[in-house]
Amino acid sequence: MHIFHKTALRLLVLTIAFFLAFPFMASAEGRVALLIGNSLYDRPEMSLRNPANDVTELDIALTELGFSVRKVQDADRTEMRAGLAWLAKAAKDTEMAMVFYAGHGVQVAGENYLVGRDLQSLSFDALERSSVTLSEIRKVLSESGTALGMIILDACRNNPLSDAGVGQTGLASVRGGAGLLVAYATDPGNVAYDGEGDNSAFTTGLLKNLASPHLDVRLMFGRVRQDVVRETSGRQIPWVEESVLGEHYLVSPPDSNQNSDEIVAWRDATDAGTRDALDQYLGDYPNGLFQAFATERIEQLSLDRDDGLTNVQATTQLASLDADDVRAALDLLGYVNQERGIEAQPEGLTDDIKRAFEVWRRAQLVPDTTDANMLLRDAARLSMFLAATTAQRIRTDTVIRSSIRKHLELASVDVAQIRKFALTSEEAKSFLPEVEADLDAIRQDYERVAQRLDASLTYYHKLVVSASKHFQSQIRPDLFWQNNGTSRSGLVEPSLFEDAAQFVRHVRSASSRAPGSYAWLTDFLEQG
Repeated sequence: MHIFHKTALRLLVLTIAFFLAFPFMASAEGRVALLIGNSLYDRPEMSLRNPANDVTELDIALTELGFSVRKVQDADRTEMRAGLAWLAKAAKDTEMAMVFYAGHGVQVAGENYLVGRDLQSLSFDALERSSVTLSEIRKVLSESGTALGMIILDACRNNPLSDAGVGQTGLASVRGGAGLLVAYATDPGNVAYDGEGDNSAFTTGLLKNLASPHLDVRLMFGRVRQDVVRETSGRQIPWVEESVLGEHYLVSPPDSNQNSDEIVAWRDATDAGTRDALDQYLGDYPNGLFQAFATERIEQLSLDRDDGLTNVQATTQLASLDADDVRAALDLLGYVNQERGIEAQPEGLTDDIKRAFEVWRRAQLVPDTTDANMLLRDAARLSMFLAATTAQRIRTDTVIRSSIRKHLELASVDVAQIRKFALTSEEAKSFLPEVEADLDAIRQDYERVAQRLDASLTYYHKLVVSASKHFQSQIRPDLFWQNNGTSRSGLVEPSLFEDAAQFVRHVRSASSRAPGSYAWLTDFLEQG
């Protein structure tokens, strides 16, 4: 039976051995979801292909995940409000409560209107009479007491309203309250795609990732974003606003005994900022991506804080700078941490921060020639090194994930065929456990690389946001290879130049986009 041996060879591929671990935080019981999909509008030119399909498939997927679901299709304002009334009661003190809307949406004066089937004319009065607003939905979820409220909006399609001057294209970004996550199919003011198949590009990504095990919902939406960016060639970039407390899992939390991925270990070590935490990172990853940076931080921590330091120069030099920028720079460079008893939260130029600046100044080759602007340049340069290093792993893991995904798709088809043969063939039946085990191994390899990529993208995004907010005026390409001799990380490897220059572009473009944009992700699209 040559076909079976050929299948086995195809299945026995790739073993990638890195895990991420995320602690689980328990919450209340119960899951509810209100799904609204408006495809058929009274105005024929507004009808859409996929919203009804989207909610039908989400109904099945969420029910399998333990949600109590109410589905509303081709609804007018009255029917949508009735769905919200059901949700207000059903969501009381639940673990999770979700509202999904697919259809037309438009923003007017900062408010988002989700358009009902019964829109009669292209006017604002008609829009108000036929729509529910995002504010109404947020109010219901905020008052429900649910541990996690999710609003998912696949509602940024082109429509005649915006063409007629009623509102703007796309939806407006609105920050959620505590415990609330708002996911948009694309970034503020842009258009999402209804899709050529049975579902929109966004809902396709959502359905693909909803049931991923051991994945916090924020990371799950991160994977949706990656899939949509890839499938639309960067034309559509999903957006998430959240103030979620703790971690929440749609499917089984991770095993607390799993080993952290290196990016997570580095992030945790630098957040703690202690010798023990940094030594632990070096012990786990002696040749890791951030080995040189960890060694530098340990050296910084060994400096004597009480060796005649004064705050006189710090008070003078820091006076012209924003206190948040100074604190962010000292935090990134490792001078604000638990070991030194200094909090990272912005609290102005306290005496501790001034002393930390003096510790940094003394560590320079010629302390008397330093100034506060040099501190920001030092932090900007380190941001570039960390980002370029992380970018290289993103590129590697993006290729690895793509390769495993292709093998997984082929293997899944083969195993399905063998299962079919096993119904009538004893030889196929005896072979089935082996190929299913191989398929499971490929799935596990894919998940490990996907988790590693999650961590890398999250960390890179953090560096983009921080640099854009605090060091944008200092960051420039030539800063990357300038070396003032104060740090081991100043020795540049040529392979990092291109990714450092790309990071500069990402930081600069971030200022022209809504805060937190993942538009930079398009530069990491898989090639071919």
